[in-house]
Amino acid sequence: MEEAIKASAALTEYRYTMNPAFSPLGEKRMPRDIENVASARRFVRDTAADWNGRRTC
Repeated sequence: MEEAIKASAALTEYRYTMNPAFSPLGEKRMPRDIENVASARRFVRDTAADWNGRRTC
């Protein structure tokens, strides 16, 4: 249990820093829950479709 508390604290302190060399097409945060699978898949599908539309090479 103590390890779980330490892991949770470490994740709470984690801050995402975007690398300026990369340009993200999208970001979506959602709880890790089975009920969010369809939403996550839809987001990836739509983001990939946007990416394919923007490609110039």
